[in-house]
Amino acid sequence: MRHRFLRYRYRTERFDLAQLCKLPICGDTALDIGANKGIFSYWISKTVGNSGLVYAFEPQPEMVEHLKKLQSIFGLTQLRIQPVGLSSQPGELNLFRNYAGDGGASLIHVLGKGEKISVPVQTLNACFSNTPLKNLQFVKMDVEGHEVDVILGGMELIQQFMPVLMIECSLPDQTDIKIANILEPLKYKAFFLDTGKAVAHHKIRETPNPDRDISNRNLWFCPEDKLGHFFPGMKIH
Repeated sequence: MRHRFLRYRYRTERFDLAQLCKLPICGDTALDIGANKGIFSYWISKTVGNSGLVYAFEPQPEMVEHLKKLQSIFGLTQLRIQPVGLSSQPGELNLFRNYAGDGGASLIHVLGKGEKISVPVQTLNACFSNTPLKNLQFVKMDVEGHEVDVILGGMELIQQFMPVLMIECSLPDQTDIKIANILEPLKYKAFFLDTGKAVAHHKIRETPNPDRDISNRNLWFCPEDKLGHFFPGMKIH
């Protein structure tokens, strides 16, 4: 496990994870939506520290067990595993995947995915209706095409806390544009990292991805009046 975490930290997702680990969120609350193998859950937990909280949402039952092992092995007492998917409405949805633990598993029907399982889903707002969140400052989201539904089901919390969001977006599906349009009235600024440099969202399609296929990119969203706090000295080009 540790080898995988380090590989992502210093190679696969090196720029986004470097930025994440610098966020001033020690002692705060964060969400990992679409936790899968827990790579981001691990680094977010390290960033919020023992006095913070990380809620990891994961609908695949096999990966829930994996996250429990991760929690035990690394002593992540701040990690709260939520065995549920998130959407705009509560209920049950089909999850399409090629195999148990598939990182590309999606609540959207994807041609070629060989397996379908039914999973419980809830809205983000409802998840914390009886257990109020405190000081939510960061949200990581990787839900393979279901991002808009997750955001719509969590708008009350987003409006209440105005956290920084890091969302993996599919550019061919224009997921990034849809999310930016939803968050624009809240005065969120959208940008991505190009070899560590912050670049305005509107340039994302003309900027090659040095690490992976250009069709999927991590996009950061931060309230304009909080940019100086979360990203001191950063200029968006």
